[in-house]
Amino acid sequence: MENKTYRQNNGQGFAIAGLIIGIFSLLFAIIPCVGVIGIFMGSLAVVFGSLAVSKANAQNDPKGMGIAGIALGGAAIFIAILMIVLLVNSKNIFKDTFKDKFEWVKNFEDLDENFEEIHSLDELESALDHLEGVVDSIEIEVDSASNAIKKEVKAALDEAKIEIKNAKKQKVELE
Repeated sequence: MENKTYRQNNGQGFAIAGLIIGIFSLLFAIIPCVGVIGIFMGSLAVVFGSLAVSKANAQNDPKGMGIAGIALGGAAIFIAILMIVLLVNSKNIFKDTFKDKFEWVKNFEDLDENFEEIHSLDELESALDHLEGVVDSIEIEVDSASNAIKKEVKAALDEAKIEIKNAKKQKVELE
């Protein structure tokens, strides 16, 4: 009979699991809305990778896949947390970045709030136009009344001159 020696896979199952879960956790961590899954899977990858490395150290076996699982899991946790923080703060980041770009929106809101004032300004302008027409018509009436008064004054002066001449004639006749 042949004597075969079988080598145990100390930690190789944990190393493979840590590596595969680390790869998937990294993919989930990059997707913005499923970052929590990336954190959970990254934690599992770190745990499985750590178990694989500790078993490999005990038996002096290769530790590469276990270390890769730990690295990928840690990177996934970091990226997932970063994505969550960015999503939570995206409103403030967007607001600060594009604040000047949307000033016209504020100006439009101010215009909307002052619409009634603008409407009353249009009414005021219309009233001023009407008042200008009234002033023009008063000027025409004043001019015609002035002409009539001038005629009456001139007629009164002419009449007064005639009476003065008549009075002079009567005085000359009486003398």
